[in-house]
Amino acid sequence: MAISVAISIVIASTLLGAVQQNPLEGRWEGTVQSVQGEVRATMTFKKASDGYTGQVSRLRGDEGDIPLTQVKVDGDKITAVASVESPNGTIEIKYQLTIQGDTLKGKGLVDFGGQTFELTYDLKRGSSSARAAGGQQSQQGPQQRATVPQPQQKQSAGPSVGWPGRVHSAHPAPSMER
Repeated sequence: MAISVAISIVIASTLLGAVQQNPLEGRWEGTVQSVQGEVRATMTFKKASDGYTGQVSRLRGDEGDIPLTQVKVDGDKITAVASVESPNGTIEIKYQLTIQGDTLKGKGLVDFGGQTFELTYDLKRGSSSARAAGGQQSQQGPQQRATVPQPQQKQSAGPSVGWPGRVHSAHPAPSMER
């Protein structure tokens, strides 16, 4: 009995040490504020042999994730770069983030056509089930838009409205004879 308790303690401390060694690894969920307003955002980081790899959600969630490159960790400071192809060329987003416990905050700077736009991220560590799934994207898919009633026009059958191919007194059919 004492041996199984000792083994459990060793395993628990090993797992706790692994979590403390990789404070960035896992899924982060929250919001991003842009010039277009606030939207839901996710970032996912994985420990690799040469550092970290990651992904960030696009501002429009139905378009998939963007790979993060040049992910660097310096204490509680994280920097990364994402590149997005657009009809106007490649757009580069430079991320400057700070990790504090289960919170990841910072900004993404977008230089587009000589103008710099700022994206402000406020993320919390995702649920343990999301981390257990290896940081995979949610299986729920994109959020559905709210159903909005559309205006309807009442159809009327007046003298100038009729069925195709029928002759109406208001609009006689053209003559086929020459």
